Amino acid sequence: MSAASSENEPSKNTYVVDSESPAELARLLHQDRLFTKALGLLPPLPDKSKIRSIIDIACGPGGWTREAAMTFPSAQVTGIDLSERVVAFAQDQAEVQQIPNVCFTVMDALKPLNFPDASFDLVHGRLLNGFLSQVDWPPLLRECQRVLRTGGVICLTEADWGISNGPISERLSALFTQAMYRAKHGISPSAFGTTVMLQPLLRKAGYQNVQGQALYLEYSAGTEAHYSAYQDIMAAYQLLQPFLVSMQVTTQEELDHLYQQLPSEMLANDFCGMWFFLRAWGEKP
Repeated sequence: MSAASSENEPSKNTYVVDSESPAELARLLHQDRLFTKALGLLPPLPDKSKIRSIIDIACGPGGWTREAAMTFPSAQVTGIDLSERVVAFAQDQAEVQQIPNVCFTVMDALKPLNFPDASFDLVHGRLLNGFLSQVDWPPLLRECQRVLRTGGVICLTEADWGISNGPISERLSALFTQAMYRAKHGISPSAFGTTVMLQPLLRKAGYQNVQGQALYLEYSAGTEAHYSAYQDIMAAYQLLQPFLVSMQVTTQEELDHLYQQLPSEMLANDFCGMWFFLRAWGEKP
C-alpha cells in the first residue's frame, strides 16, 4: 500500500505494531509526553504569529496536537490518524482538557488527504517512519504541499534511535533496524536512514528554504528521562516482538531471553543511552 493507492481502496494499516492495542495507545501517550518535553513543539520559525491552521499527520493519541492547540490558541489544529480507537481517545482528551480549537478525524495518510488545496499554514509529522515505507514518502510530501498555503511550512521529525553501552539494548536495536529494512521502512540494515534522507526528500518535493535541526534525548542512568525512556523501551520491545519474528531477523526464544535481561541492564547505575533525532522543515513556494 502506498500513498499513490486509489482513494476507493480499503485502508491498510502499515504500522509495525498493532495500533489498536490498548498497550500501544498507552505507550504512545507516554512517549509523546517524553519526546515533546525533550524536543519542544517546533523549530525556531521566523513568524509563528501567521500560523492559523495546523494539521498533525498520524497524530496518534494527540499529545503534540493538543499541546500545539494550547500554544496557538488562535489557530485551528487538526489531528488525523488511521486508528478509530486512537482518534476517539484523542478527541475525548481534548474535551476533558477543554481545548476548543482542536479536532481529530480518522484519515489514511497513505491516500489523498480529504482537505481542499491550501487549507493549512503548518503541516507537522513526527516519527512517520513507523508506518511509511521508503516509496511512500514522496507521494505524502506532495500531498502535504497541496494542502499547504503558499509560504506555509512543513515540519517533520525522525529518529535513528541512537546508541547505548548495553549489549542487550544494542542487540535489540540491531534486530529492530534489520526488521525495518526488510519491511522496506529503512534504507540500510544497519540504520533506518530516514534522518539522512529527510532534507533531500523535502527539496526534491519542491519545498524551499529547507533547514534541519539536530536533536537528542539522553536517557542515561541518573538523568531526568531515564526511567520514562526505560518504560517506553520495555513496552515497545514487548509490542514489537511479533513484527521482529515475522521479519525473520530473530526467534521468539532469543527475544524472550533478551527481554528478560533488558531491565537489569537498563536500570544499572552505569547505563548510558541516547536517542538522536533530526527535525527538518521547509516552505511551500
